Order: sequence, then C-alpha cells, then structure tokens
Amino acid sequence: MRSLSAVTVIFLLTSLLSAQSPSALNPLSPQTARQALIEMFFGTAANHLEKHLPDVTRKTFKRMDSGNGQSFLGDLSSLASQAKAGGAKFETFDVGPTLLSLDEQFVGIGDGAGVGGQKVEITVERDDLTGDEDQIELALHMTRNGKEDTTLPFIPRFTFAMKMESDVWRLNEISVTARLPITDPDFLKNIEDRQRTQNEQTTVWAAREVTTAEKSYQSTHGGFACTLSALGNAGKQPASGGPTL
Repeated sequence: MRSLSAVTVIFLLTSLLSAQSPSALNPLSPQTARQALIEMFFGTAANHLEKHLPDVTRKTFKRMDSGNGQSFLGDLSSLASQAKAGGAKFETFDVGPTLLSLDEQFVGIGDGAGVGGQKVEITVERDDLTGDEDQIELALHMTRNGKEDTTLPFIPRFTFAMKMESDVWRLNEISVTARLPITDPDFLKNIEDRQRTQNEQTTVWAAREVTTAEKSYQSTHGGFACTLSALGNAGKQPASGGPTL
C-alpha cells in the first residue's frame, strides 16, 4: 500500500507540473515572444515597454516630447498602466488560446436595470516561430451578458512581428487587418440596424434645425416660412408679399 501511494503521489505531481507554463517551471528559462509581448504592454517594471523596442525606435520615441514634460514613450507606458487600473478582473496567459481576458461588472439603469457584465478577450489566432523571428496574430472578441457583441462594424486583428535582438524579443512591426463576415446573418443584421439608427438620428437632427429656424423666422417676420429656402432669410426684414403663414 505504501508503494502504491508513493506512485500515486509522484503521478499527481508530474501531472500538475506538466500543466504549468514553461516560465512557471523554470523562472530562468528564456522568455518567449508571447511573454515579451505581454510584458511590453502589461508589465510593471519601469522599462517594461522600452525594453522590447528596437534601439532606433526607442531613441526616436524619447525625442518625441509630448509637450507636458513627458516623452512619447512615457505616455505609451502610462496608457498601459491605466488600462490595468480600471478595477476589472484582468488576466494574461503565457500559453493557451487566450492571451488576455478582461471581465467588468456593471449596473444597468432604467429598463435595463440589473447587474450585467462585459468581457473582452484577445485570442491568439496564429503564433509562427521561425528562428529568431515570431509572428503573433491576435483577434479581439467582446461579449455582453454572455452574448457576442456585434456592435463593432468589423472584427479587428493585429499581427505583431517580434525579433530576437541581444537575447531580448523586440517588437519590429505591427499590422492591423479587418475581417468582414459578409455571410454572417447576425453581422448583416447589425449593419442594417446601425444604418437604420443613423438615418433616424439624422432625421431627428434635421427636424430640430427646421423647428429652430422656424421659431427664429416667426419672431422676426410675425409668421412661419412656407419653404425651406425662406428660412435662410430669417435675419432679414420681410419683403412685401413674403411667404408667411
């Protein structure tokens, strides 16, 4: 029985260790390009951003003063810190299909009152490592109350080209593409709804402008204009026989 228990314990420990990321097993193991990307945007060290930029890029950013005493590089670094300080549940993953997960709870108002949630995920669509270069393609996904958020007019994807320089992964290029699923019924319905809403808003704004112009015309001329062209003369004195009601 004792030998069986020892074998069982060894098996469980081996299974547990195999489930850990390489960095968890060996903190001194080389950093992967994915880990470098996470550190670059969400790290806590003072140089977490500039560490992973090529020398020529870092020098250029340092010369780009933002006008408030901070360098352009410092502004980028502070943006990353602000993104983590929003109070939402924030996680990054060294391995697996998800790079970043952000959960935020909110309280609805009015007809939508109640507690809801919005989740943002950045997934790894492709990670192609070739020698000292790595192409990492990421996609943005948003869900609201457990349902896919289709308010985005397109699905953005980002490709980060990382290159090993002086034993450090550095970001050499960022590519942005947009995917339009034009055969997806939900996507097409969202486009229709957005266009309908935009048309309704345009109509409301136009009606408000006409109403405001008519009031101005009436206060000056003592009556309302019969045509839209007459509203352009709201600041002028009425001509004899002018179009008023």
